[in-house]
Amino acid sequence: MTTYLIPFPGAAMQVAEAELAAVGASAPAAVAEAQDAGVLVFAGGVHEGAVS
Repeated sequence: MTTYLIPFPGAAMQVAEAELAAVGASAPAAVAEAQDAGVLVFAGGVHEGAVS
């Protein structure tokens, strides 16, 4: 099986304060949908300067 690492750098994850509550509320559903599709979800611990 081919695997992929798709990182989201910190700069891409900035959310306006007015939208923060909505993003926080919808995030668990987005993660659950990805997991149901077979995605291995890993949150945190990847150094942004790492070279693959």
